[in-house]
Amino acid sequence: MEEPEYTFIDEKNLKLLLFGGKGGVGKTTCAAATALHIAMKYPNRKVLIFSTDPAHSLSDSFDYKIGDEITQMKGLDNLYALEINAEKLHEEFKVQHLIELAVIGKKATYFNAKQLPNLFGMSYSSSFSFMALMKIVELIKANEYNLVILDTAPTGHTLELLQLPEVLRSQLEAMERSGDMV
Repeated sequence: MEEPEYTFIDEKNLKLLLFGGKGGVGKTTCAAATALHIAMKYPNRKVLIFSTDPAHSLSDSFDYKIGDEITQMKGLDNLYALEINAEKLHEEFKVQHLIELAVIGKKATYFNAKQLPNLFGMSYSSSFSFMALMKIVELIKANEYNLVILDTAPTGHTLELLQLPEVLRSQLEAMERSGDMV
């Protein structure tokens, strides 16, 4: 079988490639193989493969310890990997943005000082999706990588992740309206 001369992964302007699906269908395997293929075929492209799956297996796929810091992969100068730690990112986010979050919470409704720290508690699933989305946006905006390949969590988590921008927009609009009434 002859390899096609040009496919969508050859597109130089491609910034994000997402592998999604049910658990156990080979998302990580396909994402890892694609990252390797692109990194080897295009040595001048800087590629990051990034796992949002709470049950990370990129380290297993590459037989190389990755973890929650961007790691350059052995043998390829242009391939990097990351398995996010959503709990750690969530705690860092709360510390960095506590004042802004408190101002939003105060404007939107009536809370006392004792209630504000608990106001921004999210379910594990929502927190994971929110932190994954924030990290994806941060990585793409930094423009340090030519391509970010996303090895997603199983379908339910990924759908939540993809719906999150609209959910957040709706919540912020409701908070703004509520704040206008105060």
